Amino acid sequence: MFSVILYGRNDNYGYNLHKRAAISLNCIAQVLNDKDDEIIFVDYNTPNGFPSFPEAIADTLTPKVHEKLRIIRVPSNIHDDHFAGKTHLKALEPVARNVALRHSNPSNRWVLSTNTDMIFLPKIGDSLNSSLQGLADGAYCTPRFEIPETLWEGWPRQTPQKLIENVAYWGERAHLNEVVTGSSDIRYDAPGDFQLMLRRDLFEINGFDEEMLLGWHVDSNIFKRLGLIYGEIGDAFPYVWGYHCDHTRQITPAHKHNAPQNSTEDFVTNVQQAKLEKQNDWGLKGLALEELSLRGTASIFLEKQIEKTSAPSSDHFINHYRADSYAAAQIDPFKTAIFINDIIGRQFKTSEICWIGPEDHAHQYTEELLGEEIPVLTSGLPPETTRLFIVNYGCPEAIEGAAEKRLIKKLENAFFWDAHQTAKGFSPCYFIGVNAIHNDLEGLLLQKLVCAKTPFATHLRHGPLNEHTRKAIQLNSNLISDQNQSSLALSSPNLLEEWLTKGPAAIKLGHILKVKSGRKDFAFLGGIIHLGEGSYDIQLELIATSGSYFPIKNKKKIAILEVLCDNKRIAGKPIFLSSLDGIVNLQFYVDKENSYKNIEFRLFSKGKVSFVISGVKLKNSTSKIDRSLKNVKELSMEVSHA
Repeated sequence: MFSVILYGRNDNYGYNLHKRAAISLNCIAQVLNDKDDEIIFVDYNTPNGFPSFPEAIADTLTPKVHEKLRIIRVPSNIHDDHFAGKTHLKALEPVARNVALRHSNPSNRWVLSTNTDMIFLPKIGDSLNSSLQGLADGAYCTPRFEIPETLWEGWPRQTPQKLIENVAYWGERAHLNEVVTGSSDIRYDAPGDFQLMLRRDLFEINGFDEEMLLGWHVDSNIFKRLGLIYGEIGDAFPYVWGYHCDHTRQITPAHKHNAPQNSTEDFVTNVQQAKLEKQNDWGLKGLALEELSLRGTASIFLEKQIEKTSAPSSDHFINHYRADSYAAAQIDPFKTAIFINDIIGRQFKTSEICWIGPEDHAHQYTEELLGEEIPVLTSGLPPETTRLFIVNYGCPEAIEGAAEKRLIKKLENAFFWDAHQTAKGFSPCYFIGVNAIHNDLEGLLLQKLVCAKTPFATHLRHGPLNEHTRKAIQLNSNLISDQNQSSLALSSPNLLEEWLTKGPAAIKLGHILKVKSGRKDFAFLGGIIHLGEGSYDIQLELIATSGSYFPIKNKKKIAILEVLCDNKRIAGKPIFLSSLDGIVNLQFYVDKENSYKNIEFRLFSKGKVSFVISGVKLKNSTSKIDRSLKNVKELSMEVSHA
């Protein structure tokens, strides 16, 4: 009879999210009695590596929720690839609700679009089924009544019938039952907390409007469009009341007073047609989305795989984490494989995985724990769907000599492959270093990746390439260009934010720097980057400020531009007063010995005049040789299924 559609992400959005959502889910399931009734939660853009929101609170949900709940996961890469550049929001209501709608049970007549902070009080019988079964075709709304946070946060989550009785009691006792009407298009204020609509109607009009990416009025739009079919929005108030767990104690991005909003004129007032004629691919049609169940979570799967993969061990073993034990750890391959799977299980179930390094017991156990669904590739060229590289430094002992050099070379080529793919628009890859703590591999990964300092006993370091490394590889390999040149423009908006640190002699004005007069100090410094062997140019765009420019050739030295490698100067150039309102170019060369070491740029002001740095560009001026094909071919990987 009912498909209840909800959405959210595992990000603690708003005050006490986990509790109000558990209360709501438990109470919604409590009032669903038909065998086909379902609750569809679209977990939208939860950060990679995190469980879906319902999985994270599964132990607080009743058996009936476990039975009725379906979870459709929309991963971060889909949001990043399709929507991130169009909105400030991390969870998109119309897209998520359409995904739920497209995956709903065709046997159900009604779709109830609501949120994970609502409790419903049926007025006929004890279920929505008994209260609403006689409704005629149409679209229906009911008013919502506000429950103060101090009340609902004290209620137990797992007693839904008692909770429903609570709202009935406190609704009267605390005078909460205030009906707030809205315009004729929506009937009641905040209609999105109870929108009962025919499934067939929603499919006929192509769902919720996915152009509404700024927040608010998605509910008003769908009711305005359905109102064009039925003439008005029906009244469900005689049949069901809705209570809302208020959560505005913490201001969320959508609830800020000046938050961007969808235009009511464009999406409500001026709407004259119910069907979205150009939105035929609504609900991420054609994209394969993972469906999860609380009866088969990642935790349950991993426990089962552990049980059947290896016998228990009653022994303990000792490693030392101190100076005299550097690169001397002895690693249990089975335990290490479990921690590898802990990362893979939630993040990379739909991606190919490439393994670099020895195919030892850690490799064997990783494959066995993963099961047969996820391929682990050990040779051949990585497919474009590859999003994870596992780099094995050796287990139980670290590799040495020629084997270590081959591993590092393959790892560097994997870094290159990732930079190559992201330059083409693919999502960044993730790297897991195995036996990567307290040894040389750790130093390399900490330099190249964005990774947390994981506990020693995991023996893993993991994360994506940092932006400096990725951009340096792209620059060095002519993978990105500025005006069809091998140039990396750092002037806007990345100046300072990503590359250069403002010094004491400068003031940041938006995305430019104003160098002050009277202060002899650094105007900028930093911008650490790792460059391969070759010739490069750093260019500064300079603008004179009032009173600082003389319309004659003036050799008055006002600043010094320097390039350093591991804190040693490798190039420098004075800047003269006559250089203002122009471009200063400094060429430097990175030899083989200094390739991929820390290159740093800094500008020292003599404090004699004030001027503006309006742009910084770094250009690879080496002859354009396409290294990309060479590097990609060196990363050899062939498919073999686990």
